[in-house]
Amino acid sequence: MMRMAVCFIASVFTTLAGAETALRLEPVDLSIENRKFVGATIETRMQCFNVRGSDFRCVDDNGPIIEFIAADPPETLAMLARRCDTLTKAASPRCRFKIRFVYGDGAMSKDSDGGSSMFVFPRKGLITFVK
Repeated sequence: MMRMAVCFIASVFTTLAGAETALRLEPVDLSIENRKFVGATIETRMQCFNVRGSDFRCVDDNGPIIEFIAADPPETLAMLARRCDTLTKAASPRCRFKIRFVYGDGAMSKDSDGGSSMFVFPRKGLITFVK
């Protein structure tokens, strides 16, 4: 019995030691300017799309707009440019991704209609697409 317990504990420790610690948040948790997330690794699910050229964004109805210029794996940018290049396409399930990034900065921006939007800028403009 003791041997089984030791093996189980070793297995759990190995699993935890290899996992990157990320705050798993809903997009709405990122929708206000909040300095406490700066430097933290964030994981969430959002609709991602190619706005134009090298301008990429992830959005959610109740969350922020996350702007990024680089992705891991790198071929994700080409895929987004092909299949998620309009807001209509971006709304489809095939453009919803689990993403992970290091929170670099955030800022509120006034919209032309009097509302406001929260923009989040990942460090180095990099987002990792998680399987």
